[in-house]
Amino acid sequence: MATRFGQLDSRALSKLEKDAMENNKSSFALAYFTDKTEQERKRGVTIQTTLVKMETKKFAINFLDCPGHADYIKNATNGCKQSDLSIVVVPARFEASCSTEGTLKTHLTLAGILGSKNFIVCINKLDEVEIKNENSLETAFEAACEAVYKFLKRLGVKREAVIFLPISALKGHGAVLCGRVDYGIIKKGDVVKILPVGITSDVKSIEAHKQSIPEAPAGTNIGFVLNLKGDKTVMDKIKTGSLVGPSNDTNFNLQPFYIASCKFVCRDSGILVVCGNITDKITATEAKEKYDLDVAVVSGDKEAIKKSKAKK
Repeated sequence: MATRFGQLDSRALSKLEKDAMENNKSSFALAYFTDKTEQERKRGVTIQTTLVKMETKKFAINFLDCPGHADYIKNATNGCKQSDLSIVVVPARFEASCSTEGTLKTHLTLAGILGSKNFIVCINKLDEVEIKNENSLETAFEAACEAVYKFLKRLGVKREAVIFLPISALKGHGAVLCGRVDYGIIKKGDVVKILPVGITSDVKSIEAHKQSIPEAPAGTNIGFVLNLKGDKTVMDKIKTGSLVGPSNDTNFNLQPFYIASCKFVCRDSGILVVCGNITDKITATEAKEKYDLDVAVVSGDKEAIKKSKAKK
């Protein structure tokens, strides 16, 4: 809407895309239009309600972007009580969102009680639905619509006051990874390995300067998508500093730790030692045995960090 009605021109969009690339979140560029704080942009979640005014030939629209994350639902109250209509985004795989542990019921209840009697429900990520027959997408869409309307009906919202829209992800399957090709050539369709996590996948697409390209030589800064089929569990394991290389190259491996003369131990792809001389490199097993260092903890793995703290 912002791009269509002139609130977000090409120059401003380019700036948002650059900021998103710097945070290794290139697919979040449009979200940065309303997520303006440093914390929101680095974490990739909306924390505060943001108001943006948009105008058409007939209407002046106040667009309120409210937090959806469970930790910040209380911050959505101010936006919900000002709204005449609420836009809700629900994944096509709706089971988790509609479960007792999901936050969808809370969102709809807040919006319905505090003012909204009209809703637009966007059924998202339909591109991730497994197609078993020609009716698969339609069946998945209708099932998600019915699941959401059960909540709305309890709030007294009439069916004719709800518009259901089928949509899909902006970039298709998976997140856009960004980096620089240090050597060789990466091509669309290549099967690559990601270290240190050991994930293997094929390259779905490659972009450079907003243009789709079939391959990228050494020295090129690119964004590329892996065919991970929207598996968030796998995507969350890929961290800043990960290395990508040919899956069939036995020489492409990673020594997770280096030892420096100044007694610092650091990861190969993370915080670098800037003093002293590197005297040796050791495996993850050796780092654990000699220094009680866990590569998963150093890499920022949340579950590994929790387990490490629990032991202490």
